[in-house]
Amino acid sequence: MLVLAKTLIQRPSLLVIDEFSLGLAPVVVGGLLELVRRLAAVGVATLVIEQSVNVAMSIADRLLFMEHGTIIAEHTPDELRAAPDLARRLVLGGHAA
Repeated sequence: MLVLAKTLIQRPSLLVIDEFSLGLAPVVVGGLLELVRRLAAVGVATLVIEQSVNVAMSIADRLLFMEHGTIIAEHTPDELRAAPDLARRLVLGGHAA
């Protein structure tokens, strides 16, 4: 969180966050998600690398799924909510048909 605060002082136009929910208390993750939403609202582009699909879907415009360093699928959160079986296959490492 200290690194994030120090970064925000520099007023970045792009913020890259890797696994910010890993090992954090849910209340802390909730605060970080709200921060990312506020940054997006003021025009800061954010790239979030996240294993939790639920966390990613709560803040993302687009979700890209990777397997062995290759993007295997790209969807919006609405598309995945409408097709839970597709989301499950992607999360479990299976290519979408």
